[in-house]
Amino acid sequence: MSTIREQILEAVKAALLGHTDAGASVFRSRAEALERQLTPALVVRWREDQPLEKLGPTVQPRDLAVVIEIVTRGQEPDALADPILVQVHRLLFSDATLGGLVDGLIPGPVDFEEDDADATAGITSATFNFRYLSLTSDPTRRL
Repeated sequence: MSTIREQILEAVKAALLGHTDAGASVFRSRAEALERQLTPALVVRWREDQPLEKLGPTVQPRDLAVVIEIVTRGQEPDALADPILVQVHRLLFSDATLGGLVDGLIPGPVDFEEDDADATAGITSATFNFRYLSLTSDPTRRL
């Protein structure tokens, strides 16, 4: 069985797949630059899975920072990413518990970075923080 973190990442990917202007170009990681024909694209990754103060000897609350990278190409890649960011935000908040997998969702920072190798490419990164409870002794079991 996979960790709750991995379950959340897969649920986010499933929620976005085919439901934004990125279409089927939704990936769990990005080891290499995306080919031009795959953009716009979304990359779902995590930045931090932070344990919070325990609620008891066996209950561990956590905040998982999930980053959605929106990869776009064009004269104004940041402007091209904006409507996709709105779609992502609305989709995630349409079921802010991911079907009961998490207890809450808090939007985080959004930033933009131009691709040095391709002046027409850019990556808009939006962070979403998911709060969940797990057993202290078992990262696969949600409470």
